[in-house]
Amino acid sequence: MAVRRQRLCRRHAGEGGYMNVILHKDKCISCGLCASIAPDLFTIETGVVTLKKNPKTWNKNDWKSAKEAAAACPNGVIEIKET
Repeated sequence: MAVRRQRLCRRHAGEGGYMNVILHKDKCISCGLCASIAPDLFTIETGVVTLKKNPKTWNKNDWKSAKEAAAACPNGVIEIKET
């Protein structure tokens, strides 16, 4: 089975760093927790998490919601990295 990992964005985070959104779709169990926490950002389509809008357009509150959804995901599907 191929790993379905999708790096979605490398965005300037403000203080000289970057933020990356990575979806580990092969781990998704379609529980919908991410979509309930951040309904403007995430949805469940065909059994896996997908984005509703491009992370390059996310504002500070969107990134905060995405981090909350990532922390709540039982399988660690959503990964937000700050570099």
